[in-house]
Amino acid sequence: MGSFGYFAVLVLAAVYQCEGDTYFNSNPTLKLKHDKSNWMKCIPDDKPLSSVSIPGTHQSLKIEKKKYKGFQAWEFQNQMHAGVRFVDMTLQRLSGTLYVENKPKPDMKFSQALSQIQFFLKHFESETVLLRLAGKSEEINHAKEKLNGVDAVEVWKDKKIPRMGEVRRKIVLIQGPGFDWGLPVNAMVLGKDKKNKEFQMKANIKKASEYCTNEMMLTDTGSQDKGEKPQKVAEKLNNQLGDHLMSLYNENTIPSCLGIIAVDFPGPKLNELIINISCSSGSGSGRSKTGPGFSYSYKPDTVTIKERFWVPYRTIFKMVQYRTISAYFVMQRTL
Repeated sequence: MGSFGYFAVLVLAAVYQCEGDTYFNSNPTLKLKHDKSNWMKCIPDDKPLSSVSIPGTHQSLKIEKKKYKGFQAWEFQNQMHAGVRFVDMTLQRLSGTLYVENKPKPDMKFSQALSQIQFFLKHFESETVLLRLAGKSEEINHAKEKLNGVDAVEVWKDKKIPRMGEVRRKIVLIQGPGFDWGLPVNAMVLGKDKKNKEFQMKANIKKASEYCTNEMMLTDTGSQDKGEKPQKVAEKLNNQLGDHLMSLYNENTIPSCLGIIAVDFPGPKLNELIINISCSSGSGSGRSKTGPGFSYSYKPDTVTIKERFWVPYRTIFKMVQYRTISAYFVMQRTL
């Protein structure tokens, strides 16, 4: 190998080493090495869900676009593959159809969002997805009808905090504004004072760690002020959050649990840090049909969750583009 070849190898190695090594992310691509599709296998079945440290996203479906100021870079299914297990949706009803707010004129139906969650859980049986909804009473009632019609996976609607083994492969509902199904949560958000956000965040993390053994706790660091730029706020705050958690980790003062931590624009490093904290307490017994490292994509408006519509796992194509590998499940509807 010539000198140029050695140089190219060194540059490529450096790129891979640094890639994704951030607490903040604005890149819509999720690299295969950051796939955390079945991380909850490490959680013991007898552990209360409140005691699991869970990465989450705020306004999960509001994806940043060229002309739209969103709250997330990853599309919804990529968030789940990156380890996100708490998702947050605001509902909106247009012309009799229930949508999830994802842009000024929503185009993601609530039924499509539910299909994506079900699809994920059917293929990663060790996992659970916590879902919090917000909306007006008419929208909430419509959402409840949709949730009652879910048949591919089970939906946890009880107010009792379950143990991990009780909710694998299930959607766990979290109460939100106007939504009274599921688990009540102590939700802590940050104020508008930019200078005080880091202090508030640390105080909320501390409070969550003190109560999470017996109560569902949510530390929401997402941008709440319409005048703020979520990406700009997250770029600073996510790094402060990651550094704070790392300092606790390095000083051996990390709490046994942190509750749910929902953020805007999470980076792989932040999700992995929260997951490592959660998994450090022991090994679980969850099972997954699909091996680690696979990612897939699909169009929710053309796919149903019925088992007969899935092609066997062996029918997988791998596509390599810009050093990114995506495994796509090929689906076929049998009439």
